[in-house]
Amino acid sequence: MRYWFVKLEIQSGEYSVTTSSAHSTRGTEEFDAEDYAKNYWNEGEDTYNDGTYYFDCGCVACKVYDCFEITKQEHKVLVKYL
Repeated sequence: MRYWFVKLEIQSGEYSVTTSSAHSTRGTEEFDAEDYAKNYWNEGEDTYNDGTYYFDCGCVACKVYDCFEITKQEHKVLVKYL
């Protein structure tokens, strides 16, 4: 099992926020952060091929800010607070 920390940047109108989450994958597979961003708010579309996914006719945008592997212990702590 592998553990991951993912940070997304979300733009909704004039408001911009980042959100963090902790995930796990089975075996040796990597976490697909792009797929996670694409499906964060329904089914997104990468209109400009720049890794930003747009939802609700472009009103909401989401992209991967960061994704990296963490230890099991770090994951255990993060899931308590995220």
